[in-house]
Amino acid sequence: MKAWTDGATWEANPGPMGAGIYYEDGSSLCETLWWGTSNEAEWMALIMCVEHFITEMRDKHLEIFSDSQLIVNQAKKRFVVRAKNLEPLAARWFWLQKVARKLKKKVTITWIPREENKRADEISKAAASLTADTVGVGPDEDRGDEGEDTD
Repeated sequence: MKAWTDGATWEANPGPMGAGIYYEDGSSLCETLWWGTSNEAEWMALIMCVEHFITEMRDKHLEIFSDSQLIVNQAKKRFVVRAKNLEPLAARWFWLQKVARKLKKKVTITWIPREENKRADEISKAAASLTADTVGVGPDEDRGDEGEDTD
């Protein structure tokens, strides 16, 4: 199975976060993630993808594509995770890799250019928008003064 993942914040970094996953079969997942950095959202998208793979999919191999060079290189242990806020997320990723191996499942991750990740990007931004709306800083089109007198 192939999956494209992305994480986003709404208008500010840090800010309201969202994660998105798009699968080659056309299905998708999204998650509103509350408040944090875009790197945290990227890690959360990867974690969510692997958790779904381990618990819900019969496939034996998951090939993940991400446009975050930093996160892909950290996930492949090419870069050290130095940011304290990312350490627990990276630890969860590496633990999930062990779980997958015990279940005889394989997870690979590959960096791709942003333009090859448009669908996951759209999904993650939509989730971040929902988070922003939940915390009261989201887009105004769903709020407003409909039905109220402004005279």
